[in-house]
Amino acid sequence: LNLATVKFNVSGWSNYSIGEGPSNELSDCANLDKAGEYSLSGDVEAATTCFNITADNVTLDCGAHIITGKQAGYGVNATGVQDFILKNCRITNFSRAIHVYSTNSSLFENNTLYENNGSHSGILMNLSFSNNITDSNISFNHGPTNAGVYLDKTNSSTVENNIFDSNNATKNGDIEGGGILGLRKSCLGNFTNNNFTNNYVNVTGGNYISGGAILGLYDSNSNNFTTTTLTNNTASADYISGGGILGLYDNSDSNTFTTTTLTNNTASADDIYGGAILGLYDSNSNNFTTTTLTNNTASAYYIYCGGILGLDNSDSNTFTSTILTNNTASADD
Repeated sequence: LNLATVKFNVSGWSNYSIGEGPSNELSDCANLDKAGEYSLSGDVEAATTCFNITADNVTLDCGAHIITGKQAGYGVNATGVQDFILKNCRITNFSRAIHVYSTNSSLFENNTLYENNGSHSGILMNLSFSNNITDSNISFNHGPTNAGVYLDKTNSSTVENNIFDSNNATKNGDIEGGGILGLRKSCLGNFTNNNFTNNYVNVTGGNYISGGAILGLYDSNSNNFTTTTLTNNTASADYISGGGILGLYDNSDSNTFTTTTLTNNTASADDIYGGAILGLYDSNSNNFTTTTLTNNTASAYYIYCGGILGLDNSDSNTFTSTILTNNTASADD
């Protein structure tokens, strides 16, 4: 305690001591089971999961330090908590950078997630509500199903000002609701100013991309997307239903897309149903305003209901101010 004079106003005591309070600066991985504000003093490494968050009202500020794994576990695991804040972290080499389960009203801000490799290698958010992912860079992650952000049975999520670059999702099986940013049974979200560049999604083994390989909605309703940019992304599969690059599938209804730009993307499949680049399959009452598709390429053996922009078994959708320029769609039959 760096004071020359310390004054006490008490009626009596049996013993006392003077000193600094407990430090919340961390030099290693930890289980954070008490509310408080924590920071990292330096880079940390872990063989499995590094940080487990098990208390409400925890803030972990990494101060741009790196959390490095050994291709196992999670960088940060938040389960059954609320009002958690994770910011300024660089998380790499885990099977999943951030795992969020049954966690509400939390903020994930200014984080960089890179070179993680595993199922849902970026962020998986499940049964969680009113969370915010913002100002983050999610790049060079690899894995099946999803390599960016996957929202499974979530409501009222906010995802804004994020960069998704050079992620790779490859799976011998179906991808439902987006290999880079995916929503499955998720509603009432707000997605603003998200950029997708140079991402690659590949489905093998006679399986489907259902609801958008790069940005996809599967049975997800009443979400709002504003200023979404997809550039130089690639999707390939045996079958594409409801959009190879951006897509809505299986009762994804009443969603709104405003200012959506798709440029230089490529989608290929044996069969394409409902739009190879932007598509809807069995999805109704969606609204697209100011949509621009330029220099995109689609190829397939069969194309049903639109090679670049298409709708299959989808009703009462509205497209306003839609511009298609220099796109190419080819089919063998």
